[in-house]
Amino acid sequence: MSATHFEVLVQLVGPSIERTRETIARRPISVGERLALTLRYVVSGDSMVSLSYQFRMGKSTVSNIIFEICTALWNKLRASVLELPTTEDWKGIGKGFESQWNFPNCIGAIDGKHIPIQAPAGAAMVLNIIITKDFIV
Repeated sequence: MSATHFEVLVQLVGPSIERTRETIARRPISVGERLALTLRYVVSGDSMVSLSYQFRMGKSTVSNIIFEICTALWNKLRASVLELPTTEDWKGIGKGFESQWNFPNCIGAIDGKHIPIQAPAGAAMVLNIIITKDFIV
C-alpha cells in the first residue's frame, strides 16, 4: 500500500476513531498506528499475540483496536465497496447455482462433511465413487 493510500484511509476513518484525551500515565495511540496495526493483522494473518509484541501493546488493546478500526472502515466504505444484492440478483445467483450444480433452491455452498453412515437393514447400498461411505452436505 502506498503512503498516499494509507493517508486517505487515515483521513477517512480518523475523525470517527481519534482519541484526544491524554492521561498522566500515557498518550493516546495515534490513528495512523492503529490503522497500521489493523492492516498488518488483515494482510499478514499474524496472531493478535504476535502483533501485541510487535507493536508493544497489550493483547486486549490490540483486539479492541482491530475491532474498532474494522468497524469504522466498514461503516465508511460499505456503501461504495459492497453493493447489497437485490431480490433479482439473488434469483439469478440461485438459477446459476442450480444450472451449474443441479441443486435447486440454493444460492451457494460453503463445505461438505463426509460422515460414515450405516445403511438400514434391507436397504440398497448406494456406492459413492469418491469415498466408500455416504455423506451429507
